[in-house]
Amino acid sequence: MADEPVPPVLGIEPDALPEDIQSFGWTPLEELSGDSNGIDLALLLARNSSCKAGSMGCAIADKSGRIIAGHVNGPVWEPNAKRPASDLHAEVNAVGRCARLGRATEGSSVYVTMPPCKRCFMALIAAGVRRIVTRKEFLTQDSKDIQTAARRLDIAVKVVSDTAERRERLDKLCGPMQKRTLAASFSMTYRTWQGLSPELDKHAPTEENAIKKKWIHRRELGFSVGSGVRNKAIVPGVVDDP
Repeated sequence: MADEPVPPVLGIEPDALPEDIQSFGWTPLEELSGDSNGIDLALLLARNSSCKAGSMGCAIADKSGRIIAGHVNGPVWEPNAKRPASDLHAEVNAVGRCARLGRATEGSSVYVTMPPCKRCFMALIAAGVRRIVTRKEFLTQDSKDIQTAARRLDIAVKVVSDTAERRERLDKLCGPMQKRTLAASFSMTYRTWQGLSPELDKHAPTEENAIKKKWIHRRELGFSVGSGVRNKAIVPGVVDDP
């Protein structure tokens, strides 16, 4: 599986996205790989999320390379909150949209802005996904189990790292109203839940420090990808509005 060529992303089905989710005029570019095109779309979709735990986007392509569904993380329990919780992760919402549209996910590729948590990884396995493409390496505590399972099940897991070119490309698509929040999505932080020092490290609340300082990320909320000023560490129960 690891040596197979990268499949193309050829376009998007007209009804792949819910009516309230924008793709900001995205179309696949010939000069980019299928994985880069897919991650571009996932990042654009993430800009539709206002979840307090961070913005996540996910797109699913079928075997032919067509995007058959896309979605973001969102709430179940408090849908009208200003900053709702990430009760449903983007991957589960995207798989659910495939089910609603009657589209097969067997052999599909998933493009997601952050590595799936274990629960989402299991959902993708159950859906028959064969490739998972993301922007970041898995967290240390999840990596071994997920990578071992992926190898055993012959599921390819690929990382397409961020570049300045991607940021500039997507900023142009989003326009001036979206530029700041899109740029922030490249500064991933983890929402910490317990074990956080009373004094935040204000200099670098980064992924590296989250692991080095053994901040424990809240599994059921997934990852914080950056929304507004979400490139800061967050104290449980405190929401930093932009």
